[in-house]
Amino acid sequence: MKGKSRVLHLHDVPGFLRRYFATFICAFLLACFSCALTAIVVVEGRFSTVREQANYTVILVMTASLVLSIGNMLIVRGRPWGVWVVVALLLVNLLALLVSYGPRSSNLLFLVITVLSLSGLYLLNSQRQREMRSRLVAIRKSRNKLFKAVRAAKVRARSRACR
Repeated sequence: MKGKSRVLHLHDVPGFLRRYFATFICAFLLACFSCALTAIVVVEGRFSTVREQANYTVILVMTASLVLSIGNMLIVRGRPWGVWVVVALLLVNLLALLVSYGPRSSNLLFLVITVLSLSGLYLLNSQRQREMRSRLVAIRKSRNKLFKAVRAAKVRARSRACR
């Protein structure tokens, strides 16, 4: 499969999922856990009352999950730049973690969050993820060609019917 990406046919879907789903979902889950834990650590260090902490934690987690979902949806739809949305989110997690480090911080929690973020970045950069993204781009291009051909056939059929 090196050098040439194949178009996915309907009978290839189980093989495609078997090959690429594990790395895709692992990168997604690592980013989810990293975002949630980073939100907790950042909000805990910045706000004093428990009520404020809960509200801001929920807002941060919801925002991060929305951005993460959009990025992964772009990847699945064959937009290769969608991976940069996920990478940016993981880098923002690492940066927020560094900024919120203090003397009262839990070193173990910081280590766990750092490992989660770096593992997610590693998985996004893996050869299998790159293969999956190139296959998804090929699928998107072939799907667009098919849609254009169907539209052109409909236009021809309409023009013949009008004669």
